[in-house]
Amino acid sequence: MSATEEAAAALRASMAINQGQQTLTEESRLLLAAMLRDEMRVAVAEGIEAVLTNEEVWAKVFAVLQRQATERTGRFVLGGLTVVLRKALWVGVFALIAYSIGGWSLLKAIWAAANKG
Repeated sequence: MSATEEAAAALRASMAINQGQQTLTEESRLLLAAMLRDEMRVAVAEGIEAVLTNEEVWAKVFAVLQRQATERTGRFVLGGLTVVLRKALWVGVFALIAYSIGGWSLLKAIWAAANKG
């Protein structure tokens, strides 16, 4: 065998070994990824369990929910009160106009007509 043929044979052997190492490395990478997924799954499950069983977390959650409910209820009540006050203002303006035109007799007639139906 000539030196060139020996070199070519050595190169092929080296490439075959390198290919075998790359295959092993790919298998190792896949195995490592599977192990990491399993470890992460366990760690996440433990973390979720720790949060769900922690009384301090639930106390904070309920405090925030109570605060938000109180704020929203206050807005609802104030919003409803604003609507009532606006309507009362318009009724007052209408009554003032009616009183200035026809006095008490016109107001009594309007009241009677409104309560008739």
